[in-house]
Amino acid sequence: ILIALVACLLVFTLALFFVSEDTKKENGVTAGSVVISEILSGNTLYPDENGAYLDFIEIHNPNSYQVNLAGYKLSDKETAVGYTFSGDAVIPAGGYTVVFCNKEDRSGAYAGFGISAKGDEAVYLYNSANVLIDRVQVSVTEKNVPLIRGADGNWTEGSFATPGYPNTQEGFQQWLASKGEGDCTVRINEVQTSNRSSVLGGNGQFCDWIELYNYGSEPQTLTGFYLSNEEGDPLKWALPELVLQPGAYQVIACAGDSAEADEAPFGLSKSGCTVTLSGIYGNELSKVVCPAMAADEAYQCVENGEFLLSKEVSPGYPN
Repeated sequence: ILIALVACLLVFTLALFFVSEDTKKENGVTAGSVVISEILSGNTLYPDENGAYLDFIEIHNPNSYQVNLAGYKLSDKETAVGYTFSGDAVIPAGGYTVVFCNKEDRSGAYAGFGISAKGDEAVYLYNSANVLIDRVQVSVTEKNVPLIRGADGNWTEGSFATPGYPNTQEGFQQWLASKGEGDCTVRINEVQTSNRSSVLGGNGQFCDWIELYNYGSEPQTLTGFYLSNEEGDPLKWALPELVLQPGAYQVIACAGDSAEADEAPFGLSKSGCTVTLSGIYGNELSKVVCPAMAADEAYQCVENGEFLLSKEVSPGYPN
C-alpha cells in the first residue's frame, strides 16, 4: 500500500509539473526563456561585422536577468543542429544577439544554413538541454523585408531591419548610429518633371532633373546613396561617387533609358510623382511629393522649408 501511495504521489507531482510548464506558454514560447525576435532573408542592406550581407536570426532576452546561451542551438530543421552557441555567449537582460547564416562557412562563426523566403520552412531554437523553446514559421517575404516579433508576441513584416536592437524606429536609428551613420544634412531641394529649356542630359537632350542641397556645415559623402521616383522602390538607383560640400548643390539628370553613369536611369512623371533620397542602408533621408507640373515649371524648396511651384527654375543655385 505504501509503495502504491508513493507511486500515486509521484505521478501526481509530475502531472503538476507538466501542467505548470504548460501554463507558462504563450504564443508558443515558454515564459522566462529567450525568444527569436527577428528574421531576415534576402539581405542586401544590413552587413555583419565583416561587411558580408547574409540572412540573419535575432535572439532577444526579455527577462530582467542575463541568460547564458552556451549550448543553445538554432536550426532550420526540427531534427538537425545548424548552429550551437559557444560557452561565452551571454545575452544581457533586455538585450539582443544576432546570428548570421552562411552555408559556405563551417567554422562555427555562422549558422550553417540559409533562410528560405518562400514560406516553406521554420526556424527552431533549442536550449542547452535540447528542449525546443521557440519555433517560427517563416512566411513569404520580399528582399530586405524582415519578419519581426511584436510586444504581443505576434509576427509581422517590418519596414526596416534592426539587427541587435529593438524592432522600432528608435532601434533602427541606434543601428544606423552603430554603423557610423549620423544625421545627414542633404535634402532634395528642387525637382523639374517637364524640362524644355534648362538641364541637358549626356545625350544632349533636355531631361527631367533632381537637385540636392547640403544645408549643413560639414561635407556629406553621398556615394552609394539612393534616388528613386517610386516610393515603393526607394533603392532604384545608387548614386556614383559624390561628396557634397557645405552649401553646395548637385543636379542629377534623370535621363531614363539613355542615362550615362552619373545620370538617373529613370524619368519623372509630369502628372505627379514621389522622389526619395535614401542612405546606403535604405534609410529615408528626404522625400518630396511632386504635384503635376507645366512645361518648364519646377517644384522648389523655399526659405521656410515649404515647396512651391515656380517658373523661375534654378538648377545648381539658390531658389
